[in-house]
Amino acid sequence: MLFHPRFRTLVDWAAGRMAEPARRRVSDHLAQCDRCRTRVARIREIRHQAAAAAAVELPPGALEAVLARRAAGNEVLLPSDPGPNLTRSPARVAAGVLLVLGVAGTLFAAVPGLREWLAERFGGKAAPVAAGVTLVDLDRPIAINVIDADSSLHVRFAIVDDSIVVVRAEGGAAEAVFRTSARGVDVRGARRGELIVEAPRFASLTVSINGRPVMVLDRGRIRLPDGDSLLTGSTVYLTPRP
Repeated sequence: MLFHPRFRTLVDWAAGRMAEPARRRVSDHLAQCDRCRTRVARIREIRHQAAAAAAVELPPGALEAVLARRAAGNEVLLPSDPGPNLTRSPARVAAGVLLVLGVAGTLFAAVPGLREWLAERFGGKAAPVAAGVTLVDLDRPIAINVIDADSSLHVRFAIVDDSIVVVRAEGGAAEAVFRTSARGVDVRGARRGELIVEAPRFASLTVSINGRPVMVLDRGRIRLPDGDSLLTGSTVYLTPRP
């Protein structure tokens, strides 16, 4: 029986982050496994398209909101290293990826001297929206947790003809703090605007608002435990309770 490397192992191999002899073992496996070679090719395609996508501007007031949170002593999430071009908004790409578009994204940590860091990293006082790109195995359930939301926020979920999960914020919701992992994404402090979640039909995920599950996608079927949701075709509109 041929044992395949884990998805994260293939990600590390493609990024050149694997030391010998582990890298040699994966290389030997790839030499005889079409399936894993295809997955590595998709991983590289994701990184290439993310790096080539056009930059977008920060929504008005978003930078000031982040600075105010930092001044108030709250944790602010920003890139701890340049990573795979986190300042750019990735194009729609291949399977096995969770994209988070907002003020902050994946691999983020609290950064002291926030204004100085932004000026050095991006130039000037304004910065592009940071796009978090987390490579995940969509065979596993994904959790989208919206925390500290009020009734002025609208959450829209849609099934799309694609093979990625996308989370993005529009309007005032872009002031929220995003934190991603292989298990999903936490969105904290999105109190107005619109949060959009898009997923392929085959994905398995749960959307929770303020700790309460409001929508479950399971093998192409949408379940709505919350009566405050409106189902229109393959799109669900979710509103937090006051």
